[in-house]
Amino acid sequence: MKQIGIILAAPLLSFEAELIRLAQHMGLQVIRRPLDAAELLGVASIEPLTPVVIGSGLPRCDAAVVELLQRGDRRVIGIATTDDEHRLLNQMGVTCVLEGITPENILADLLTCVGFGEVHPQSLAKMELRESIGKGVWSTGAWAANPQGVVESELPTQEPISVAIDTHAHRDVGRVIAVWGPQGAPGRTLTALSLSRHLASMGKRVCLIDADTVAPALTVLTGIVEDASGIVVACRYAQRGSLTGQSFVQLARPIDRECWLIGGISHPDRWEELDARALKDVLNIARTTFDYVVVDVGFGVASSRESNNLLEVPRYLAASSALAQADAVIAVTQSSPLGMSRLLQELSTVESQVTGLLAIAIRQTTQGSSHEAVQSLRAYGVQQEILELPDLQAFLSPMTRIRGNRSRFNRNQRKQWRQLEHWCTRLHQGEGNTTIKVPTLANL
Repeated sequence: MKQIGIILAAPLLSFEAELIRLAQHMGLQVIRRPLDAAELLGVASIEPLTPVVIGSGLPRCDAAVVELLQRGDRRVIGIATTDDEHRLLNQMGVTCVLEGITPENILADLLTCVGFGEVHPQSLAKMELRESIGKGVWSTGAWAANPQGVVESELPTQEPISVAIDTHAHRDVGRVIAVWGPQGAPGRTLTALSLSRHLASMGKRVCLIDADTVAPALTVLTGIVEDASGIVVACRYAQRGSLTGQSFVQLARPIDRECWLIGGISHPDRWEELDARALKDVLNIARTTFDYVVVDVGFGVASSRESNNLLEVPRYLAASSALAQADAVIAVTQSSPLGMSRLLQELSTVESQVTGLLAIAIRQTTQGSSHEAVQSLRAYGVQQEILELPDLQAFLSPMTRIRGNRSRFNRNQRKQWRQLEHWCTRLHQGEGNTTIKVPTLANL
């Protein structure tokens, strides 16, 4: 099939996700999805010959931006859903404007403009969407079937990953688990990813969301390099009131069987694009579609008290919003003395914003055993449930995944995974709705 790449910069287009899905099945690859004019210019500079498709609502886009894009005989195509949007794009200097109210009509004209020939919209409307990720791809669904220089027989053999999600199926409301940790890289992202994949291996539908406004890294860690800030797009849909279960699913990328990812912000400097109020609506939609929603949040937590300090940075409002909406929060820390100290300094602030279950997860380091860390926390009066995490690096290892998730784990690590499983099971069944756990000899 003929393949042509485009840059799509229409973040406010109501049917953007459906347009991308249809385009992929017709061989039109959306290689970048900039969210404003500044990002579009940056992407265009490294893709000098790629056609650009823009919407009228692209932030900070004007005639000067369009003029820069059109240099070097680049094709700039506009998308409009109303006559006013059509006129606005013409005023900015876009001569080729496609107008339509459905993704099928827009895509049919777009395919003609970029050289696919004439395509009738009805043929797109009747086209059955098949699963596009699976045969011959890696677990992230983001890499080519046979990368250059790699012998196909050397790739891990596995069954295709299903990306179809029945959003109309009746299911219980899912649970939201926020993964937090103090400053100092205690392993928040690694824990969130491992927990998501482990829950998926238990047959649960899991959505992993990167809501870290300090150091978002899940797209890089999972190998999804072309993700365009799915959480930002979801928040914008929520602000307009157009976010549904179906549109949310279309933003998710499969990273494993029964496990999907909503990527975070494209750069830490763009934390303002993650709206904390809209994040509440995003999580509510996510919990109606998935069994578990795991949210990776940054270390910062906004103050729960009203402040008149004009210099106070609202960067951590997203983390606070996720903690307040979560049914359970896992506070990740390392077993080292420094890790314990950082956790104890922030624990009271986090606890004041958590409305659900709060548990502490300890990652063992060479500077201290997890058992000693548990004793230290109990000595300081910490009463929350404490979970000892297994070797997460081994769990995510490709060799471990080929041989089976638990084949390399020793008896102690299997016990730690069972402890985490039981905690998640109690959470899903609605047990343990308090953050206080009375210390006993069994958990000391």
